[in-house]
Amino acid sequence: MQDTPLWVFGYGSLIWHPGFPVAEQAIARLDGWQRSFCMRSIHHRGTEAAPGLVLALDARPGAFCDGVAFRVEPGAEADTLAALRERELISSAYLETRQAVRLRDGRGVSALTFVIDPDHVQYFGGLPP
Repeated sequence: MQDTPLWVFGYGSLIWHPGFPVAEQAIARLDGWQRSFCMRSIHHRGTEAAPGLVLALDARPGAFCDGVAFRVEPGAEADTLAALRERELISSAYLETRQAVRLRDGRGVSALTFVIDPDHVQYFGGLPP
């Protein structure tokens, strides 16, 4: 059990399908990260022989990503963490991090946020628009 509420930052499919019980949700901003086509997907959008390019959160000073922060229903934290790890860490290209996000109402929360690992073989950052 956690001492503080578990918040999760969503910027893609988590927005329309969190897959866990939500007690509260709010539009939120994550500073220092951008959503970009920087990951070669070998599981959901491609294969090892023909990877598909997908969006992920890539670190970039001065950038930001708007998304949705979800506060997990109290008592569902452990199940939520297990489900998100199974869903998001399928190829270990993502890192499980805690990031400071600002909710639209001005509150700041620490949110579980999955970001791309720039040292992973599936990282493909720096593409021009």
